[in-house]
Amino acid sequence: MDPVARMSFRCTDFSLEVFALFFSVSQATSASLLQLLLEISSCLSNDTTVPDSSAIAQCVAIVNNRTAPVGGQAEEAVPLQDIVFNLPTISLMCSLLICVLLGGWSDSHGRKPLFILPILGALSKDISSVVFVLTEFLYEGPIYAITIVSGILGGINLFMAGALCHVSDNSDHRTRTLRFGVLSFVFFVGGAIATFFEKAWKPAMTSGTSLTMVGGGLFTVLMFVDLVCLIGVTVWVKESLRVLPGYSGNPFQNFVSLHYAKKVLDVVYRRRNLNGRSFVILLCLVFLLSRFVYCGEQEVWAEYLYGRFSWTHQTSLLLGLQFLCEATLTLLAVCLARKMGIQDSSLAIAGTLSFVASSALKAFSLSGSSIGFAVIIGALSPLMTIAALALLSKLVQPEEMGCLFANVAVLSVVAPVLATVVYRELFVATWWKASQLVYLLSILVATVVGLLLMYIRRNLHVGVLGILLQEEKVPLLGSMDSVSGAAVF
Repeated sequence: MDPVARMSFRCTDFSLEVFALFFSVSQATSASLLQLLLEISSCLSNDTTVPDSSAIAQCVAIVNNRTAPVGGQAEEAVPLQDIVFNLPTISLMCSLLICVLLGGWSDSHGRKPLFILPILGALSKDISSVVFVLTEFLYEGPIYAITIVSGILGGINLFMAGALCHVSDNSDHRTRTLRFGVLSFVFFVGGAIATFFEKAWKPAMTSGTSLTMVGGGLFTVLMFVDLVCLIGVTVWVKESLRVLPGYSGNPFQNFVSLHYAKKVLDVVYRRRNLNGRSFVILLCLVFLLSRFVYCGEQEVWAEYLYGRFSWTHQTSLLLGLQFLCEATLTLLAVCLARKMGIQDSSLAIAGTLSFVASSALKAFSLSGSSIGFAVIIGALSPLMTIAALALLSKLVQPEEMGCLFANVAVLSVVAPVLATVVYRELFVATWWKASQLVYLLSILVATVVGLLLMYIRRNLHVGVLGILLQEEKVPLLGSMDSVSGAAVF
């Protein structure tokens, strides 16, 4: 096939991204709703009386007034709670085991379970939430229980790992970075839509009756969305795994064995040609540190704006605009990189510089008028992780993709958990009067990431691909003069 012809795309190539968008919006909205129910149930648990409609209405008012401004100023100096790192973190931690077991398993038995199980978990969570809201069964224990069950089935973490596997299976070395950029765009836009949507439904919950009507209705809609996603990934998303010749074995027996867990670990530490193992380890470290600093800043960014400017509704709007800005500029950057043949390592360095510049502005010269500039300057930050994942996927063999992205799923849990602990403790210790220390930490870690990327850019070359040179992808490794598209590295 003509290499240039293989650079074109069809609409059906992005069928998974469509359902990923719906699923990401559903998961983010569900997390917001469950966080609100958790706060209300916590308020009810402090009440000595038996919970009834009047007690629920009172707790709804208390929770809403906790972050509501009065006369343009905050009623009390209580920092906003970032919902992204509460119940979702519990779900992420519970997804570790299933990601490790199913990642390697999918390399032999197919990718579909990587999508189906998380959606089934989301459906079970939505159905249980509808029952809890309609029956006013608002207790902390059941809310944590349905979150844990959903996490055990993989949650958004397993779905993302499956999406990365699917994209890697259906792309070559020139188009993979672009496909990862599109996937990142989808999840960022999903987060922005959920944030804007929250501004519409949250003010409507002003009493116990409105909580039942709005909450029950929203969870019903989310249940329908998840059902559409389940049907979509089952029927319209094609299985992307290559058939392994000569393979035999019982899928269930292979799943419960620890054979695939060992393969997940081996994919990082196995020996590769031309010191390829060192580059795999370095890129995993780059991904971990990049996620650490990005999640850490997101953890305290909303509270920082609230503490410094007493913003509540403005903060929510700004977060949604930030997600949308990052999604748009990142997608434009990867498209431009593909057009001009910019190396993935250079793309990652650009993302690092964007993050450092934004952190420096936040640390030393942030004001109400410069917040927008800080958001725009840092909009290319996701390129750090996108380019690192693209490079990783080009260093391993096609039959190792599931194992690779199982490791990525584990790092995707470790990074935000560490960031929550480190950044929140540092932020609380210094509060907003000395919060520059938070952004100085980000600059320091991002500088380390930049140095690692410069080393990788200098020393990584096509020969590290090893036996991939013997496959049909050889024409893709030609000079940029013969074919257009992003460079291999």
